[in-house]
Amino acid sequence: LFHAVDHLPSELPREASEHFGNCLLDFIPAVVASCAPAGVGQGDTKDLPPPIRGAVVAEGGDLTRDYEYIRQLRKAQGLDGSRAACDTGSELRPHGQRAAPPVSLMLELQGHLFDTKMINKVCDLAEEAHGHVEISNILIGRTCSDASSANLVVSAPGPKVLDELLGQIWAAAAEASVRVRRVDGSRAEEEVGRALDVPQRKVLVLGAGFVVGPLVEYLLRQPGVLLTVASVAAAELEPFKERFGGRVRCRVLDVTPSSAEAKAACEAAIEDAELVVSMVPAAFHVPIARMAIQRRRHMVTASYVSGEMEALDAEAKAAGVVIINEVGLDPGIDHMSAMKMIHHATAGGRGQVLEFKSLCGGGAGAGGGAGWGPSG
Repeated sequence: LFHAVDHLPSELPREASEHFGNCLLDFIPAVVASCAPAGVGQGDTKDLPPPIRGAVVAEGGDLTRDYEYIRQLRKAQGLDGSRAACDTGSELRPHGQRAAPPVSLMLELQGHLFDTKMINKVCDLAEEAHGHVEISNILIGRTCSDASSANLVVSAPGPKVLDELLGQIWAAAAEASVRVRRVDGSRAEEEVGRALDVPQRKVLVLGAGFVVGPLVEYLLRQPGVLLTVASVAAAELEPFKERFGGRVRCRVLDVTPSSAEAKAACEAAIEDAELVVSMVPAAFHVPIARMAIQRRRHMVTASYVSGEMEALDAEAKAAGVVIINEVGLDPGIDHMSAMKMIHHATAGGRGQVLEFKSLCGGGAGAGGGAGWGPSG
């Protein structure tokens, strides 16, 4: 297994430049020995080291194979010198005039995506429409009988093309008995295909600040999540209603709480959820945690462990409640994602880890270093 986590900026610019230069020096002889191609297809980049070869965008006056998609993007934008790009639902445009910007949305597919070749079909349909597909998240079933799920960002050169492409994807999904729906914030809950036995999980998000939007977007990618976003300010909830529609339940809730009535409402909301995500100011995490422990509900916060929160450790353990606070990059996210990989590889005796390497960021003082091991 090999595990890498993007590291936080932890070096001075001079140190970073020296490090990059030292890494690049090893490739200089091969670059110097490689002659510039005389024409299209006459280059010798195949003899370059893989990191350099993969960075070559153009060769002999033409794009290399890995970057041919740029030509398609230029064509879609009407920047390839033609009088018209692919069909965007508009008339011919004068030379050089930009086409309508590409439009995109996210689809969630659930079913036997590989046996039915549904992902291949979606990619083929998008290519025929001069569009693009990006897989943002995929969960593969553990056995042949288990369903898989995937979130795909589907892009097209214009609204008309995207509508036609969606119609083709819907038809292909119905034929393959695959469930598909939009998760781009559309109010319409468009679904086709057979219903899957996906367990429903209720998640309560407290707070509706700027960072909650991406969190909601991420949670909605997970199948079966029933999401409620609560805030003391009704105006903060309006963007969530407009963006996510019926996929998110919004409610006004005071977590301070300012009165016995407000406290009862907060307790009832926590009681109704399986997981509470507290995105309110850190000062309110502990009272919310106490209510979560009393009702045996797991909780996640975005703040580091305070003394008051740490004092709840024994009480939470006794109640069988997990409270995850901000864990940082390393060892937090590094260790958690590392163990996820190891557990996945060894689940059910399927595999054995013979060697494990992990790369992650970490700060170090002058002349010193710091490191952590997955074993703790």
